[in-house]
Amino acid sequence: MSFYPITSISQFFQLSDSPVDQQSASFIKLGFSEAQAEFLTDAGYKTDEVQQRINDGFTPEEIYNAVIVKQLHDRVEIAAYRALQEGIETLQLIKGRTSTRISSTESDYLLHDCIRKAAHADMRSKDGYITMRGKYLNTKQITPVIENVSVITTDRDSKLTKATYARFEELLANLDEHNTMVNTILFNAWGVPQKKEHIHLDEIKKKAEFTGPKPLD
Repeated sequence: MSFYPITSISQFFQLSDSPVDQQSASFIKLGFSEAQAEFLTDAGYKTDEVQQRINDGFTPEEIYNAVIVKQLHDRVEIAAYRALQEGIETLQLIKGRTSTRISSTESDYLLHDCIRKAAHADMRSKDGYITMRGKYLNTKQITPVIENVSVITTDRDSKLTKATYARFEELLANLDEHNTMVNTILFNAWGVPQKKEHIHLDEIKKKAEFTGPKPLD
């Protein structure tokens, strides 16, 4: 199957050419450079969100680098939800009155041939998450993630790798739950300014153009 092209890293890091605005100015007062402040502003962060991370003991440089790595990780999620949408369309899934039934073969196809294949391809790309995270994160930010690897892998295996679903809605709910859990661990460890989980997933799905099965006619 074909996949949507993934947005390049340069597009994620592109900064505005406009003069420093009020939001960027507030970040500069917190110790960020002008370029870093514009980057955080373009990424949609607010002063109180960033200030909380500084209060938690993260430096402006650590926060800036954390947001860079977050956007690389976002690419992986976007790739996964885009591939899932393509899988839905390939299978021509139609949303029923209460649920969308899928066979075990269809479940495996969506989980492995769509989600896992696309996610692994992006995270292992030349400028992807796995290659670039070591460039931006320090030991302080990485150690808590290492300490939670078993939690992440156990949840991934139970919800995705070794799972089989009879209903698409259950598959999607568990995918969302796993991603939310992983993001909570990663973002807390890295020092990413916090937004509500559902807002993050909503943004990911919007960028992925994920709409789910077609409605019942």
